[in-house]
Amino acid sequence: MATWKSFRQKKLRNRPVSPDSSESRKKEKVALFGGTFDPVHYGHLQLAEWIKDKLQLDRVIFIPVRIHPFHKRQDIASPEHRLAMLQRAVSVYKNFEVNPIELEREDVSYTVDTLRTLQKTYPAAELYFLIGDDNLADFHKWKEPDEIRRLAKIVVFRRDGIHKDVKRRYPDFIHLDNPLINISSSRIREYLYSGKKVDDFIPPLIYEYIMQHGLYGAGADKNQGNFSRK
Repeated sequence: MATWKSFRQKKLRNRPVSPDSSESRKKEKVALFGGTFDPVHYGHLQLAEWIKDKLQLDRVIFIPVRIHPFHKRQDIASPEHRLAMLQRAVSVYKNFEVNPIELEREDVSYTVDTLRTLQKTYPAAELYFLIGDDNLADFHKWKEPDEIRRLAKIVVFRRDGIHKDVKRRYPDFIHLDNPLINISSSRIREYLYSGKKVDDFIPPLIYEYIMQHGLYGAGADKNQGNFSRK
């Protein structure tokens, strides 16, 4: 598995999509990657690229959420800051983009509502919804889970690992054996606050934005050395 530094320097590879049938080739394959992205990091970007290559997707759309139905934590950066950082991070990738659809809502974000809207926005696309395996056990508690399954193909990526019985419950989902991501946004926030180096975790553009706006307790003198200048 490549290191975070090597991934940071790696250029995006545009791999041709091999048609597996005339019907599937007519539709653009679009993955929807939702999350708080607080902040976005190399783990998110590497995972998205890995899945794009694995499933031969045409595009990956990152969807930052405003209020997650199952997340109670309040100490997140503002929607405006998270959106700005995400846009900067994906700007160097030809097949990555950001859709702020859930940030434009004032209430809780529900996946089924987002999928209904995006199906109308991309009527010619085949939608793939990405979900971490740590969220799969609660999938039946989501709003209208059967409708979610109808609107998009569900792609489950490894994050914390799941029990086999939970995996067997959803045999129609696409279960991936992706490399595990040994990084989290919470760790990055802690490192920034304590002045530890974060250059293995986030792109320089994101670090500069965080420092400029003093996010996560960064920007003070103690934090000036937590990104290596090479």
